[in-house]
Amino acid sequence: MDNFDNIAKNMAHMLSAARRCLDERQILPSLTLLYAGIDVMASLEAAPGEKVNVYFKRWVETYLLPQTSWKCTAVDLYGARCAVVHTFTPDSDLSKRGAAKGIYYAHSGAEVAKMAEVSSDFNRNAECLEVSEMITSFYDAILKYMVEVESDTVRKAAVEAKAGLWFGDTSAGLIDEYLVAKAAHEATLSSALDTK
Repeated sequence: MDNFDNIAKNMAHMLSAARRCLDERQILPSLTLLYAGIDVMASLEAAPGEKVNVYFKRWVETYLLPQTSWKCTAVDLYGARCAVVHTFTPDSDLSKRGAAKGIYYAHSGAEVAKMAEVSSDFNRNAECLEVSEMITSFYDAILKYMVEVESDTVRKAAVEAKAGLWFGDTSAGLIDEYLVAKAAHEATLSSALDTK
């Protein structure tokens, strides 16, 4: 499996896990996986030394938001990502300063409408998103990204190089083969030193 296929496989696993969490009404683990997945996809395009917030927002603006009808910005989603991943709350430093809307999450479209009404009643600068729709929209964004990257051989090579650094599924047999080869190499070195 090449690194490009590995991206698709790993992102499919992330989305599947996020969907299973949502099916079990485990919304925070689902959101954590979703935001981590966006982070990972965005990191494939990061310039050396570029800050997470910069490449996250760029990827969201380019690939995710055009797939949606959401009334939030990449800044709002970056703030939401920070809030969920770091505090399991809707409040990020950005939203507390008024630089981003808070994001609330619902299990269905009907819940979105109800939460929006409550948010309005309390004068919250917030947006409510349906988690299932977020997962589907992220999937669509990944597909758009992968098709675009695959058509550019230079860009694809750069993306594959970054994905080549990811953890991978390593079989126990491969690890055993390495350890046997390492022991044989060390024995050869030891034997060579002993004969000197």
